[in-house]
Amino acid sequence: MGHSGRKKYSYQAIGIVIGLSVLFLGLPAWSQRNVTELSETAIAISSTPDLLEGQPLRQKLEATNVVNNSASNPTILLEELESLFTEEFSSYLNLDGQVSSLATNIPAVQTTLKQVASATGIKPGVLYVYFSSSHDHPNNQFQDAATEHPDDVLGVFLITQEGQPIHKELTSVTRRDVMPVAEEFYAQVTNAISGESQYLPPAQQLYDWFIKPIETELQAQGIESLAFAMGCGLRVLPLAALHNGSEFLIERYSLGLIPSIRLTNFDSENFISTPLENTQLLAMGASEFPSQQALPAVSQELDIIAQTFNNSDVFLNEEFTLRNLQQQIAQERYDIVHLASHGVFSSGEPHNSYIQLWDQPLQMNRFHTLGLMDSDIALMVLSACNTAFGDLESEYGFAGLAVNLGIQTALASLWPISDEGTLGVMSYFYDQLKQQPVRATALRQAQLTMLQGDLQFVDGTLYGVHGTPLAHFPEQKYSGRWAFEHPFYWSTYTLVGSPW
Repeated sequence: MGHSGRKKYSYQAIGIVIGLSVLFLGLPAWSQRNVTELSETAIAISSTPDLLEGQPLRQKLEATNVVNNSASNPTILLEELESLFTEEFSSYLNLDGQVSSLATNIPAVQTTLKQVASATGIKPGVLYVYFSSSHDHPNNQFQDAATEHPDDVLGVFLITQEGQPIHKELTSVTRRDVMPVAEEFYAQVTNAISGESQYLPPAQQLYDWFIKPIETELQAQGIESLAFAMGCGLRVLPLAALHNGSEFLIERYSLGLIPSIRLTNFDSENFISTPLENTQLLAMGASEFPSQQALPAVSQELDIIAQTFNNSDVFLNEEFTLRNLQQQIAQERYDIVHLASHGVFSSGEPHNSYIQLWDQPLQMNRFHTLGLMDSDIALMVLSACNTAFGDLESEYGFAGLAVNLGIQTALASLWPISDEGTLGVMSYFYDQLKQQPVRATALRQAQLTMLQGDLQFVDGTLYGVHGTPLAHFPEQKYSGRWAFEHPFYWSTYTLVGSPW
């Protein structure tokens, strides 16, 4: 998508879905059977006692004699966080009445995490980062976008597959403290020419607030992968670029973003377990446009990705039409769909957001016409979403894109990077996916390839690990040399939905 604002939508179905489109409408295909299937496999859903039903959290805490120590009742804390996050996304994505109102309990979540560990060989955790009302505003402990207050207190809540969940409330850290740092962090990381002295201080401060309070437990349990459920205002932060003073967060953990546990499909049947040699991939895109900037890397990108899998079909430019895309998906024979084109995600009405096909823009409110929810596609990828930090509509759209698409996982980018950089990271992502079919692990390895300087562009040629040429761009023969080590290039990529 280059600097022109290109979004790569790779709808890939490999038993997982890594998504690219941050603009998709529709009810997840699995949502209506969520309670039944997940209770049978891993996520058992349970409601709270009648005594506590319908009461604000503080009243629930009073009823259980833990008014000042919610950490001693993680079930209630989880219920309230899940209720708030799920309701926020359901309202924005028009899912009201279609999402279960039942609560997810601690044992059920831990059972799910154990199944993830068994299926993937990695130790996962779920980390909530949220704001709760200060003691000066106690009417409702957790704040949504409509009631946020500068004095809301920052909290973190970690659930792993064993032991008691860890809850830390940073009573001296408020929304007033966090948001300016978050804004500075986003501004510096999204500036490709900012220096370490500019982006590291806010990256380290956010690490100290979000990760450090639970770092000891993460290390003690050997956690390798984190799914973040972020509170309002924090959902489009490039978490991979948080820094502990010696290394970035992505150097220690593979990462992902979930809207809430209830809105995430962790069904183990959708893990990538089928031999990838049998995977069928649909690659579509456009490199030329009547009224938009050309994307010369798209054709090479599609070819490189298609070569990764034996069973691939490629459609470029004139063949990248809405009708052809619908017909290909309707065949229900693809596991992965990769779309590479310009993409725009804007706040406001859904039709303001679109993917540019060859013959027309495909607006967000028409995305359901692709028939994805009736297909077996498991993996989608969207890069260069241009998600606006601080814009709630953009935030809900991005963080809820897997739910909106009806898929398990989406891979998307928070902002567009160079066309060449996108080609490089996508080629390594797919290559890693073949070697280690865990979405978060594959993405992490691709990001580390960029961070460690193994991906370079020299006088029109993109080189990968060990100096292997990946693609040539004759028109840039005298463009010079650069690498992709700056977090601008690699921290933009985010898994949305199940990271595993």
